[in-house]
Amino acid sequence: MGLFDRFKQAAEPVSNKTVITAPVSGELLQLSETTEPVFSSEMMGKGVAINPSEATIIAPVDGTVTVAMPHAIGIVTDNGIEVLIHVGIDTVDMKGEGFENKVPQDTKVTAGTELLSFSREKVAEAGHDDTVFVIISNTPDCQEVVPVADAPVKAGDSVITVTK
Repeated sequence: MGLFDRFKQAAEPVSNKTVITAPVSGELLQLSETTEPVFSSEMMGKGVAINPSEATIIAPVDGTVTVAMPHAIGIVTDNGIEVLIHVGIDTVDMKGEGFENKVPQDTKVTAGTELLSFSREKVAEAGHDDTVFVIISNTPDCQEVVPVADAPVKAGDSVITVTK
């Protein structure tokens, strides 16, 4: 232990709460209530699922787009929270058909910025579920990830509180 390590330990940890909002309107569900095993088991991180009532996905936080795929967007907030928005179950199989990405990787976005749109009809025609997953992919780096209870939500409503 060095001389300055003692001072680092004595400092009070700073609690930093961040509110993650719904990227789409619909019916909010807990991950455990979904049929997708990777998300329902929280293997990818804690979060929520939304059965969408519309087909436009907006940014749930301010941050930088780090992943921009046709069916999924990853955003990192300035305080290091990694938010993954994934549209549908097995929609990667659609190879982008029916999806329109609105922002490229490395774009700075603010909460409410339109990220992507998708065709609910094309997702259904392809035999897939269009559930939208909102995952905190670096859950282990967070002190607490608390989703709200099941309820109807509108895009922009608070759905998860993260303490970093």
